[in-house]
Amino acid sequence: MAPRDASKQATADIVANSADLPELRAVRESVKPYIDLIDQIRALGVERDLEGGIPQIAVMGDQSSGKSSVLEALSGVQFPRGPGLVTKCATEVRMRSCKNSELSSYRVSLSWSKPQPEEAGTVVTREDIEGKIALLTELLLADRGGGGKKASFEKEHAIVVEMVAPDIPDLTIIDLPGMVRTAVDGQDESVIQDVKSLLDRYLKQERTVILAVVPCNVDIATVGIINDARKADPQGQRTIGVLTKPDLIARGEEESVVETLRNVKAPLELGYIMVKNRGQDEINGKVALSEAKRKECEFFETHPHFRKEDTALFGVERLEKRLSEILVERIKCSLPEMKTQVDAALRETQESLNGLGDAPPETTP
Repeated sequence: MAPRDASKQATADIVANSADLPELRAVRESVKPYIDLIDQIRALGVERDLEGGIPQIAVMGDQSSGKSSVLEALSGVQFPRGPGLVTKCATEVRMRSCKNSELSSYRVSLSWSKPQPEEAGTVVTREDIEGKIALLTELLLADRGGGGKKASFEKEHAIVVEMVAPDIPDLTIIDLPGMVRTAVDGQDESVIQDVKSLLDRYLKQERTVILAVVPCNVDIATVGIINDARKADPQGQRTIGVLTKPDLIARGEEESVVETLRNVKAPLELGYIMVKNRGQDEINGKVALSEAKRKECEFFETHPHFRKEDTALFGVERLEKRLSEILVERIKCSLPEMKTQVDAALRETQESLNGLGDAPPETTP
């Protein structure tokens, strides 16, 4: 089977099993106009002049917390993963839904103002995106290092993945590097501060929704992203927690995790959702995302502790629905203030232009 035919078959398999929740279909239809509007603002470069940024979702968490798996479950794209600092720059994933697979398209580029490198551009299948991300990451690090050297981290520019497909939500999600505690062999000590600086930039943007990824097999009181999110968002009004790796919970710790899931322990205004994504063995075994979704449902439905809880707290589809609702609400709330800021910037620019005086008279040849 040719690569494009294989990709279409894989997409058809996912579509057949996606948006099973009727309310999710309704959310997908209602969110598109708002996301399109934010895209237009972003395309005009207006976001640089807006205090507080634009409404968006940023995925944050410790290294190996399951960030890449969450993004993979939402987008259907396998992102580079492994031990240590794998995500070495911000990756902006712009997902837009379409009616059928014939309209699908995929493009990977850089956010900088320089000409796009030849390595950037469209890819034929979704499976090609991971390799293109790795390629452009190396290019960014080489450009940052200069003089034949390669930097260990890039904090200014991002990789932009644009996806149009029938089986994905209308969302823009920014994948950020995992928090670094100590530099490992071969890494410059500056990487710790560089990663912190990048994360802080998004944490401080008042219109950014913080998607805090927390593995279930660690004590949430010690999780760095929850503590950092509380400092930037004291009321928890723009932080939603995602609990990952529920199959790794130590025996006897289930009730503690349930308390977090119920939003009793380490509460957030937007609460928590638990997901179970593909493990490394399943990825190596090429278990399809549709099969992983089926296994996720079966895991929660049969788990002695989780099967008793509200089903709205489990699964990637519930997460997608919740993120869409949260993002649309933030867009609606932010638009009046954003308009005020843009109007003020326009007035300031016009006053500056007026201060330059009249244009010189036209000369007749």
